[in-house]
Amino acid sequence: MQLKNIVFILVFLAAFSFFAFSINNILKNLKVAKKKDDRFDNISARLKRVLKIAFGQSKLLREPVAGTLHFLIFWGFVLFLFAVLETIIQGFYSPFSLSFLGPFYSAITFVHDVLAVIVIVTVLISLYRRFFSNIPRLNVDQHGKRDAAFILVLITFVCISMLGQNAALIAQNNFTLH
Repeated sequence: MQLKNIVFILVFLAAFSFFAFSINNILKNLKVAKKKDDRFDNISARLKRVLKIAFGQSKLLREPVAGTLHFLIFWGFVLFLFAVLETIIQGFYSPFSLSFLGPFYSAITFVHDVLAVIVIVTVLISLYRRFFSNIPRLNVDQHGKRDAAFILVLITFVCISMLGQNAALIAQNNFTLH
């Protein structure tokens, strides 16, 4: 096991511990609620609403510009899950790669690169709208502006990191994909 794997595992465990701690606090707060809703009634209708609202972003798409920007960022990240999964496994075992998928892996990598560029452009537009356009609903307090900027910058770093990782993969393989 390499030093980078040990460091990754320690950071991963710390992050996962913080995540578990946060989820535990959220669950404690939810248990305080007095009203007990049956969350398992009418499962098909609930799933349909999740698909429509969460995955289809139907409520956000009512506002075309903001909805489209959010849609692109959201689906960009959903599709980045292949790369994230590969990277997490590599954190535990460096030689791992999804390259055994052959041409499908090359296609996934290409799509990730295109999406990363689209998401970066989308984030830049979102930052412009939030900080330079006079859109009343985006006029929030300094705390809200800082949070939005922080999240959008982190999204950009994730995309740039993915592009760098894919560029390094191409360079290692003498400018050819698998």
